[in-house]
Amino acid sequence: MNIPAEGIEKAPPALAVNGRAVPWMGLAEVLRDKARQHGDALFCEIDGVELSYNELDRRSDRVAAGLKAAGVESGDRVASILYNCAEQAIGWFGALKAGAVWTTLNAGLTGEDLVNGLTDARAGILIVEPETWARVEPLAARLCDIVVYC
Repeated sequence: MNIPAEGIEKAPPALAVNGRAVPWMGLAEVLRDKARQHGDALFCEIDGVELSYNELDRRSDRVAAGLKAAGVESGDRVASILYNCAEQAIGWFGALKAGAVWTTLNAGLTGEDLVNGLTDARAGILIVEPETWARVEPLAARLCDIVVYC
């Protein structure tokens, strides 16, 4: 689903916070800005995997490029069935950079609950991992156009 640009108000160039001008940036721009400022400093650690600002920025760029190559357009939905892992953060920022909406589904969903959750999400792409793939595989043909295994 594409949202027409007509009639959408553009964000202001700066916001006033406590009398100080703060430039308006989306989260993808914030990540790029912070990567320039903090480089290889730790952004986060998820399940023992450390991601620096630069690494998160680079890896999410690759995800964004892959999503766009798969036909994802601004406003499209990308769903994930992942446990708490670095790929969740990388995918989320990648989807933002591609202009997509990241939809996280409960990694414990199975059977018809999984089908219904993904149907409600209206995602064209589903990203899964080894632990969730076993539940997704038998239903893959009913879930969405593209399933990505990471």
